[in-house]
Amino acid sequence: MPQGGINDFLSSADGDFSFPSSVCYGPDNDVILMSNWEVMFLRAEADMRFGTADDETAMFNAAVTAHFDYTGTAGASAYLSTDAVYNAAASTQSKSDLIGTQKWISMMGLQAVSYTHLRAHETEA
Repeated sequence: MPQGGINDFLSSADGDFSFPSSVCYGPDNDVILMSNWEVMFLRAEADMRFGTADDETAMFNAAVTAHFDYTGTAGASAYLSTDAVYNAAASTQSKSDLIGTQKWISMMGLQAVSYTHLRAHETEA
């Protein structure tokens, strides 16, 4: 399958894909193996880089909002309109920096790979 060809593989049939269980994502776990907001950040990045069927801005905003919801923090909309504004017309590097930084913030203390993701985006530590 060529890079970005995931849309050719996707099917809407029930049972084609599974969702995370409480084994990898649950309030009683010591660490989250993969959260729904991490998946949304990855989907935003995939659309940014390869042009998938997702909308990069919508995925980015949904990722930030999902993390706010998980932590019980109010103000996601205000944060997204002032401190973490995703501009689809910005440079790839600028968008990658924003995605990487917000992914790191959302995973810090909850998911062990947060620093690895930050470094993968070539963002200054």
